[in-house]
Amino acid sequence: MQQIATDFVLILSEQIGLPVRQFKPADRFINDLKVDDLDTVEVVLAIEEHFKLPIPAEDAERLVTIQDFICYLHQRIHSAKSE
Repeated sequence: MQQIATDFVLILSEQIGLPVRQFKPADRFINDLKVDDLDTVEVVLAIEEHFKLPIPAEDAERLVTIQDFICYLHQRIHSAKSE
């Protein structure tokens, strides 16, 4: 899970232009990081490309914090490997 978290935070940093050290797991994308709709789409597309994993829009809308997204990715990747 640590590698997923590291990769996610690096991608997020690159997409929204904030330094990695600024992120905390409980940070909310909209309220704390000021991520707008376009940024969200770009982050999701970059994550999908990096992890080779589609993320349905309805799933992405429910992911409010950095930790939510990391846990979601971990669960999806783990499920994909066990299939």
